[in-house]
Amino acid sequence: MSDSYERELQPHERAALRGHKLSCGNCCQLDRDLKVVVSASRHHNNDGVDHHGENREDQELSVAARERIKNQIRSASTAGDPPV
Repeated sequence: MSDSYERELQPHERAALRGHKLSCGNCCQLDRDLKVVVSASRHHNNDGVDHHGENREDQELSVAARERIKNQIRSASTAGDPPV
């Protein structure tokens, strides 16, 4: 599922993900939650300053941190569910 937020999925991948979300309430909820997070992160100004006046450059995650988060999301979204 997290791949769909990083790249455009192939048609067969989109269909598989859509079908899985129809049968899996946890993944459906996770997708809604991720949409909120993505929307909030895009809400920041593109000039590097967030709405609280803090410098966003100081808040960026390292590549390693992003990978850890991505791996945690993947493992949480597949735990106990059939693979997508």
